[in-house]
Amino acid sequence: MVVCDKEKLDEKGCHGAPDFVVEVASESTKYKDFVIKLNKYMTAGVKEYWIVDPDTRKTHIYSLKDGTFALSDYGFDETVTGVLCPDLEVIMEKLL
Repeated sequence: MVVCDKEKLDEKGCHGAPDFVVEVASESTKYKDFVIKLNKYMTAGVKEYWIVDPDTRKTHIYSLKDGTFALSDYGFDETVTGVLCPDLEVIMEKLL
């Protein structure tokens, strides 16, 4: 999780939506990540949400545009570029 607005942070944690969230899905968390968290993050105003799925070897990037998430998918062998942080480049198979 990345929070760009320091005003949202205090000693108790983050108050408000983070700007960027990354989740690694597993068989037991897929429904929660792809349905429950996706909808909650979109409603809360999270600007970018990545779901890394080792089973399908894909990274799903949801970017908030006009109140809804736009989806981009990347294979683990591809360079994933952040929307919120365009200088961020990740090749998942090098990490996992």
